[in-house]
Amino acid sequence: MSRLNRFPLLTGRPSLDLVNTEVVRRGKRIELLSSPADLLHWCEAIAAYGSRWASEVHGIVEQHKIVIRPHVMQLREWLRTDFEYAADGGNISDKLVDRLEQSIAQAPLAFKLQAGEPALLPTGQAEFALSSLIAYDALLFISERHPEALKRCSNPDCILLFVDDSGRRKWCSMSICGNRHKAASFQRRQAGEK
Repeated sequence: MSRLNRFPLLTGRPSLDLVNTEVVRRGKRIELLSSPADLLHWCEAIAAYGSRWASEVHGIVEQHKIVIRPHVMQLREWLRTDFEYAADGGNISDKLVDRLEQSIAQAPLAFKLQAGEPALLPTGQAEFALSSLIAYDALLFISERHPEALKRCSNPDCILLFVDDSGRRKWCSMSICGNRHKAASFQRRQAGEK
């Protein structure tokens, strides 16, 4: 598996993509950001998926990945707690919003014109740069989307979250859990016919 496609579910929302950097394989929870280098690879993956700011801060992350990683991991824990609660029908807590605002305050954001496009860049301490941008994305996500759009995968062994725009989606991805479910159902039907 290449280092860019090892992250199973990219949504275009870096805050949600960060939550999905923990997966379950063969019944065990797997940490996909187990090293500072993994964090850099994750930034490359979300940049390849289309997150403009991920490519903008790549150099900062590359230089400071060791001190950046603990802040990002703490942010992921906060986001996972509230996003899972929202996926179960709850509301995003005021405590999370306060924490996101504090994360942004540690590396305030500024706009800079690059290649004719406004680019969002952190201006504070480098160690808070990535967590500041992810926190900003989370605040945008919370303000633009209703929490009920967050869903858990229907596979009870899967911990991935996704945004369900249709109200009918069941799986984190058809290529991950949906296909497995269909194959297992087919095998059960075939076994029943014999």
